[in-house]
Amino acid sequence: MGDLTRNISRSEGRCKCGCGFSPMDWETVEIVQGACDYFSLKLGKKVTLIITSWCRCEYWNAYVDGAAFSQHLLGKACDHYIEGISTRELAEYYLTKYPGKFGIRVYDIFIHFDSRSGCWRG
Repeated sequence: MGDLTRNISRSEGRCKCGCGFSPMDWETVEIVQGACDYFSLKLGKKVTLIITSWCRCEYWNAYVDGAAFSQHLLGKACDHYIEGISTRELAEYYLTKYPGKFGIRVYDIFIHFDSRSGCWRG
């Protein structure tokens, strides 16, 4: 159980370097939680969300070779997956629910989702 939503805790979104940086954009939180709710309903059970990266301070973003203007620096990007759901199926959910909107990139083990205005696909 999360302290922000049913599936999301602020501690999971903090910068991985340990600095405590954690400005999590509420729109991004709501959209990622919406995906969890959708798949929970579809599967008939609570799903487990795994956040691999949300907020990044400038130091950590450079350390992981993140983009200079990464949405992670603003707390508007969430790299994540849902246990038992393929990254392709999770991406299709976002692409169908929010056509032509937001930043989405599919990696082997996680999805990058960000709530920047406009559409970005990687």
